[in-house]
Amino acid sequence: MNTWLAACSLQFGLALIMLFMAGCGGSPMKDPEAGGNLEFDGRLTEFSGRYIKLMISASQDKQYTIDSANNLVEEVPYTPLVPGHVGRGYVMQKKEISPDQTQLGYAALSWDDDDPSDYLAGGVWMLWNGYPEILNLREISGLVLFMDGPEIDTEVPPTLPVTGTASYEGASGGIFQYRYSAQHPEHPGGYAIAEYGGSASFTADFAEMTVSGCIGCNGGLVLLQDQPLQHLLDGLANAPATVAGYTLHLGPVPFNEAGIFENDRISVRHPSKNVLTTEGYFGGQFSNLPNSNGDPRLMTGIYDGTLSEADGARARFLGIATAIAQ
Repeated sequence: MNTWLAACSLQFGLALIMLFMAGCGGSPMKDPEAGGNLEFDGRLTEFSGRYIKLMISASQDKQYTIDSANNLVEEVPYTPLVPGHVGRGYVMQKKEISPDQTQLGYAALSWDDDDPSDYLAGGVWMLWNGYPEILNLREISGLVLFMDGPEIDTEVPPTLPVTGTASYEGASGGIFQYRYSAQHPEHPGGYAIAEYGGSASFTADFAEMTVSGCIGCNGGLVLLQDQPLQHLLDGLANAPATVAGYTLHLGPVPFNEAGIFENDRISVRHPSKNVLTTEGYFGGQFSNLPNSNGDPRLMTGIYDGTLSEADGARARFLGIATAIAQ
């Protein structure tokens, strides 16, 4: 792959959103830069109880939409984290005209079957110019990683406790990239990319208004196989990927009265790596639905963490985490 999948724009609308533009940062391994051409000023999804719709605004004059009623490619199993919810994953694809473009969306949906307005959707939306016969991340022109749903609507903020702490446990997943050093004995300058998953653990301190956590500390991280969008990675790597031993440490970061947090306090760690630098981003928010203790019933976030080694190798994790109050 000629480019490091680079984060070029990041902002909150009424959902958690991260935009990546392949190649926008220039050369491989270049740090994220401001930019991008998508604007977010509202909710990204609608759910009827049967069909999911994604809505991505490119400008005041252009909004991309794709839905499972008209553009469904495949339904896949999905096990929800929220107690009492049912779950399903939806792969959608749609051709646009003027300009000729191809959309691809994946949404992992969790909802209350008795009240479909209680739903949480997370996933990815991608865009290609033209109608490629084979879709992969090499030629992608835009990618949005999202979490959305009524309970994380920033126009309806939670009523947060003012004292005490709460523990949150859940899961995380995303895209892992690794560039081997030029001196590596087996894969000099090699590039690896793969999907990964693992645990997500957080602690909220409501008195201090801070949240901290770790991805992979409880059970480690693993590579995921046979995922719905696995084909997008085919042919991109020329070296093997491994996520064993990595952990991502988040915060502590402050959250505001609306339960929103975003900060650059993230570090990627590995016990056998000679780490030179580590940096990234961690942003998210608390649910506006309380549990029986009065704490937000869940928290969700998006992160981007990198690790640079002394020999020039570099690792990057782009992911989503969702965790349930214990």
